[in-house]
Amino acid sequence: MNTPEPVDGETRALVTDLHSRYGAYFDYGHLDAWVALFTEDGRLEFPLSEEERMVVTGRQELLAFGEQAAQIPGGSRLVSAHFTGLTLMSRVAPDRLVTFTPVAMVGGDRTRATAPGLDAVGAYIDDIVLVDGVWLFRSRVADLYGHGRLPDELVR
Repeated sequence: MNTPEPVDGETRALVTDLHSRYGAYFDYGHLDAWVALFTEDGRLEFPLSEEERMVVTGRQELLAFGEQAAQIPGGSRLVSAHFTGLTLMSRVAPDRLVTFTPVAMVGGDRTRATAPGLDAVGAYIDDIVLVDGVWLFRSRVADLYGHGRLPDELVR
């Protein structure tokens, strides 16, 4: 096993803020700000089914995905909330981190009086890079919790 390089407190705080902004910006429909959290060629990947995965690459595609994801057939707006757990982090280069974050997603229709329900319990595995002094997602891969494996960079 390897020994992950520790992440200093300031970097940990900045990356935690990046993760928090991801959920808040997406959930509240601030899609331009959400897209800006990714590198120009940033990538988002998540499962559609056991066999099929969605891969969205680049800021233009991410923006189009965000706009489409917020809509429910019939014209109403999706309400969603990202609830993240504690993040494992490892510095793999001076300007690059690998992270693992558990997430629970709840969602529903804003036009209904019922409370949103649990959509999924999953995890994000992120490749995060420092660009002009700002930490950004180069890649965010979502999966159901317990599927796949932890990146070797995070296991002691």
